[in-house]
Amino acid sequence: VRKRLKSIFPAKYDFLRNTQLQMKAKDYALALLVITVWGLNFVVIKLTMQSMPPMLIVTLRYALIALPLLPFVKRPPIKLRWLALYAIMLGTVHQGLLFLGIKAGMGAGLSSLVLQTQVFFTLGFAAIFLKEKIRPQQIAGMALAGVGLYLIATATDHSSNLLAFTLMIGSAVTWAIATMFSKHASNTATGPIEPLSFMVWAAVFPPLPTFALSLLIDGPAAIVAGVQALTLPTVAGLAFITYGSTLLGFVIWNMLIARHGASHVTQFSLLVPVVGMSSAALVLGENVPPLKAFAAGLILVGLMISMFGSHAVAFVTRRFVGTEA
Repeated sequence: VRKRLKSIFPAKYDFLRNTQLQMKAKDYALALLVITVWGLNFVVIKLTMQSMPPMLIVTLRYALIALPLLPFVKRPPIKLRWLALYAIMLGTVHQGLLFLGIKAGMGAGLSSLVLQTQVFFTLGFAAIFLKEKIRPQQIAGMALAGVGLYLIATATDHSSNLLAFTLMIGSAVTWAIATMFSKHASNTATGPIEPLSFMVWAAVFPPLPTFALSLLIDGPAAIVAGVQALTLPTVAGLAFITYGSTLLGFVIWNMLIARHGASHVTQFSLLVPVVGMSSAALVLGENVPPLKAFAAGLILVGLMISMFGSHAVAFVTRRFVGTEA
């Protein structure tokens, strides 16, 4: 495939060079595995919450990683305060809002899509705090996705109400904030960071504050009832969320980013809503009304413009104008 593309796009015009085409077949398979797991995760969350309260699931999600693995994993060379800030923002706040949003009525499929708007919030925070430049195509992508978000927010069917939508947007925003903490922690690290050690040590911090929120939001009675009503499907769902989506997913994802760079690997995240919405339709019978389908399309196209727009502009400029973009 790469030879064929090079015959079509000479090196002078090949905007596809230095992209994910450099990845080996094994890395493609790993990326698609993570995307599939993350896409299915929204359906599993919805099903697991039928017998267990949301904040308790988030608590167990990280406790079941930290408790058995911490004694065997070396601490990453990161200051604990930055690791704690990242972990609590991602594990307690971001995940808590995500689970509460789905519990409040946000469809699993639409949740998988709306959550991807964290890309835009990350761009905004990076521009404000890290002084990174926002390109025109990224602004265009944000604007188009913003229209899609507005259409979803103003829709009034049972699959998502305004509260659920607000919680999901809050989850996307706090994911972006957690990314800023992660970048700062990585920039100030005193040595190389192993993905597994980073994930395991980060899992130490969310359980206690999340359990406190579970007592407040879920209530003691719901917690006791959830534990007493444990069934094999609930345990399987919890294991999938904990060891599939969280541990396996993030370890592989961070490993691929270390090998190929964030800009290459993150492009695959556009497939998460495809898997999420398809699996939600097949497993949960979620139907997306025409207006929301149109809005979802706008968000997805906006994400594509934001992530791939620079490549397209560079190619067109070099091919037809003959100058560097």
